[in-house]
Amino acid sequence: MDGFAVFALLKKAFDMYALLFLIFAAYYFTRESAAAFWLRYSFILLLMAVVMLQYELPTLIALLPISAYQGILTVALCYTAAVKWTVHPAEKALALTIFLLFGTIKMLSPYQLEIFYVCEMFISLLLNFYIMFLFLAKIYRDFLMEENVFQVIGENTADILFDYRFIPEPYFSYVSPAVETLTGYPQKEFYKNSNLFEELTAPSDREALRGLFQAHGQEILIVQWQKKDGDYIWVEFHNSPHYDGDELLSIEGVIRDITEWKLAEEELIQSRQAKQILFSYISHELMTPVTSILGYAKALESNVIEDAEKHGEAVSLIVSKSIVLKRLIDDLLQLSKLESNQFSFQFAEVPVAVFFEEIIRKQKKVIEAGGLCLNHSISRRVTEKNRTFIIDVERMEQVFDNLIGNAIKFTPKNGEIRIFCGLDSTRKKAVFEVRDTGMGISAKSLPFIFETYYKDKRTSEVNPDGSGLGLSIAREIVKGHQGDIFAESKEDKGSRFIIIVPLYARGD
Repeated sequence: MDGFAVFALLKKAFDMYALLFLIFAAYYFTRESAAAFWLRYSFILLLMAVVMLQYELPTLIALLPISAYQGILTVALCYTAAVKWTVHPAEKALALTIFLLFGTIKMLSPYQLEIFYVCEMFISLLLNFYIMFLFLAKIYRDFLMEENVFQVIGENTADILFDYRFIPEPYFSYVSPAVETLTGYPQKEFYKNSNLFEELTAPSDREALRGLFQAHGQEILIVQWQKKDGDYIWVEFHNSPHYDGDELLSIEGVIRDITEWKLAEEELIQSRQAKQILFSYISHELMTPVTSILGYAKALESNVIEDAEKHGEAVSLIVSKSIVLKRLIDDLLQLSKLESNQFSFQFAEVPVAVFFEEIIRKQKKVIEAGGLCLNHSISRRVTEKNRTFIIDVERMEQVFDNLIGNAIKFTPKNGEIRIFCGLDSTRKKAVFEVRDTGMGISAKSLPFIFETYYKDKRTSEVNPDGSGLGLSIAREIVKGHQGDIFAESKEDKGSRFIIIVPLYARGD
């Protein structure tokens, strides 16, 4: 094998693999994979050419199969570009022209005339520039596509996406539009002020936020932000810093509004605390009557009490404490069902005036038996148009039993209880008032009297057997009627309880 044959074989091999490279590149632009047989055939033809040259066949004859294969590669290349490429027609026409010229010249080598060498060099340079242009154009198109996808995600996500750069100086290169929804500040404010994140953060959390923007590795931080309108929200930072060696270049991150989750967490904590209070309260309240019952029962069992009169007193006390214990358990069960919406109401349409008259009829004897005077009145606006509402009569009577019972307990003899029925200013709600001239409620205790298990110290001294659940039950019953209940009071001047219940909607 002489030197010309070796040079011709090497050149033919390089030309063939240049065309194979173009085939694979053409398929790459279509996002498909080229078939592996193209490479297998090239190895077979290359080995065939080597064997033929070893047997000293003419160089042109030995390289003829490779030239034919180059012609096939050229046709396949032009077909792929013409059929499968989705580019501008002018760009496709240029590609077909260059591919056809390049493949033809490579196929004729080393058969072409010497003048073809100049054309081959020119076409090769043109092909190189075109391939470079093609790849740059594809990279640019992919970049625009990714940027568009990122922009769509950024503009439609409820979370804030941001990119914060530190070189040449700190600035936001991107903040998603959700930032205006969450904070009330438009994007341009963050582009102008690179420190706005920190300014939004509550003073107690600013040091932690500064540390987050200087930390190594991915960091998560929960801080409180103050919005433009003054409201506070809880947000969670998820940061991914980017470094060049030890130098912090930028931080990409996501900021999520977790206010609802934070409030739910606080409610859960409060619920746990309420359960602890409940268990403490139940154990304390149940312990008192149970201790008395157990003590006197053991005394009776061991015949410690021999006197007949004291024996009867012990039995009476056991009965009395048992009643207190049963009432406490009943109250707890009822309140539990009301608060968990497991309590069923028997609603019915009832005239307001009829209900009021029934309340007065039932409570009059109770009030007078307690040594107090009853003063009651009803507005003409209630009676003149026969106003009605939808209520559970038995449960609403329970509310008045509780309020009037408390008034009797905490009002001295010869005092007065006033019960009034009227309408609110819109004439769409019935308003009931229960007033007394008793000891009143302290300003300190007034905001909490409807809270479960709350007992005022002064009222506990007057009524030590009270469970502290009556007003809580009354509030839940009124809420079940879509109504409201509240109180006004001054110490030693009496109390005023107001119940508001919606009227049945009729055309007046």
